[in-house]
Formats: sequence, C-alpha cells, structure tokens
Amino acid sequence: MATYPGGEDLERALHAWFDSLRKHLEWFYFFDVEPKPLVDRAVEVIREQRLEWKSKEQRKKEIVQAARSTRKAEQHLRLLGSEILRIQDLGQRVHAEAVRVLAWDFTPRTEEDGALADRVSQENVYLLDLLPDHLGRLLDDLKRSITSAVRAGVLSTTDARASSGLDEGTVEQIMRKPQAPNTGPWELIARWRAPLNSTDPLGA
Repeated sequence: MATYPGGEDLERALHAWFDSLRKHLEWFYFFDVEPKPLVDRAVEVIREQRLEWKSKEQRKKEIVQAARSTRKAEQHLRLLGSEILRIQDLGQRVHAEAVRVLAWDFTPRTEEDGALADRVSQENVYLLDLLPDHLGRLLDDLKRSITSAVRAGVLSTTDARASSGLDEGTVEQIMRKPQAPNTGPWELIARWRAPLNSTDPLGA
C-alpha cells in the first residue's frame, strides 16, 4: 500500500508506535480503520520529533507518549464536535418551540392553565439564555484545542480539523472568529439571544 524512505530506525519507531495493535512479529491489526493515514501521520510525527534517532528506551517512551497524545487530542476534538452538533440541534428546536409558544392564541380557563402556560414560556426562555453561552464556550474550546494540538505537533492542521467531525466550512468559521462573528454557529448564537417574536423564520 505504501513505502517510506528510511531504514531500521524508522521501522523500529513504527513498531513501537503501533505496539498496542501488534498481533505477531510484523503483523498489526487495525480493526476496521484504514491504516495508511495512521501510518502516514506516525511517520510524520516520528520524523518531526526525530524519534528514530533516540536511544531505544527513550525512543519507545517518547513514541508511546506521542501516540497517546495524538489519540487523546483526536478523542477530545471528536467529543467537542459531537457536543457542538448536539447543542446546535437542541437550540434550534428550543428556539422554534419558544416561537410557537409566543404564537399561541391561548386564553386560560383556569389558574392552573395560566400557570402552565407561564411555566412553558419560562422554561423556553430559560433554555435560550443557557444554550448560547454553552455553545459559545464549546466553540472557543474547539478553536483553542485545534490550535494547541497543531502547535504541539500532536496533529496536523488538516487532521485536527477533521477530527472534530464538523464540516470544513463550519470549522473555518469557528477558527476565524471574531473576524467572522455572524456566520455559522455564531449566527445561531446571535439569533437565540435576539428578542423572540412569533414571525421569526426559525419558528416557521
């Protein structure tokens, strides 16, 4: 599938990197994951940090740490991306529901009816106060995490952005903030924070 310029030092470094996947002397099992991108990245990090030239003990220690850091960074970015998608979806639904509540032509027949209507309205307004702040923190965290992973050499820029699971355009909007404060997820936050009215397009 691929060859890489190098000798036994690089091979030993790769063996140490993928040791947890070793099934036999020269055989490694990657489950259902395409191995070539993983090996490409391992070679890149090993060469960037010159791990193939360290002593055997130091090399193995640093390679294990580098591999672990890469996996942790990918996992963290993936979790952040999933949570951003979840909060965006939840916010859209809560906002639409709040708009529908405002549009109700409802005359309470009893005090209980009036109290229930007030409670429904309060619940939606309360959630719309919380969700923009939560989403904003997640977006800032994702931007910082991508930047940190790239600067530390744990992930390439492309891999770090792809690990989030978000589409490339959305990640670009997140990374450009505050230069692009009214696009993508940031636009959603602005809409959720704006005064509600029954003709809001998100409620249609």
